[in-house]
Amino acid sequence: MIQFYYKKAIWLSLTIAWTLLIIYLSVRPGTNELLKKQFLEVRTDYLLHFLAYFAFGSLYVLWRGNRQFEIRSIELAILTAAAISFSILMEYIQLLIPGRTFNVVDMVYNILGVIGGVGFTYFYIVRRFLKRRGFTQTD
Repeated sequence: MIQFYYKKAIWLSLTIAWTLLIIYLSVRPGTNELLKKQFLEVRTDYLLHFLAYFAFGSLYVLWRGNRQFEIRSIELAILTAAAISFSILMEYIQLLIPGRTFNVVDMVYNILGVIGGVGFTYFYIVRRFLKRRGFTQTD
C-alpha cells in the first residue's frame, strides 16, 4: 500500500515538473530560430508542441490512475478538458510575451498532443495493463 503512494507521488512530481517546464517554455521571451528548421516537411516547433503536450496528457493519466490503473470516465473527460484548456491558455498568454506570437497551428498541435497522450496512455497502456492483470474497469 505504501509503495502505491510512493508511485503516485513520483507520477505527481513528474506531472508538476512537466507542467512547470511547459509554463516556463511558453512564457519566456522567444526567438524564431525553431521556425526556420524543418523535419520531414513539418516545422520543428509544431512537432515539439505535439510531443510536449503528448507527454503532458500521458503524465496526467498515469498520475490519476488508481492501484489497478483504473480511472473513471468522467474524471478522464474532465482531465482531458482541463489539459486542453491549459494548452489553449498557454498559447494565448504568448500574446503578452515579447518575441512570442499567438499561432493557431501551435494551438492545434497542443490540443492534438493532449488528446493523443491521453488517448494513447489510457486506451493502449492502461487498458492493456488491466487486461493483462485481469482487472475490469468500473465507472
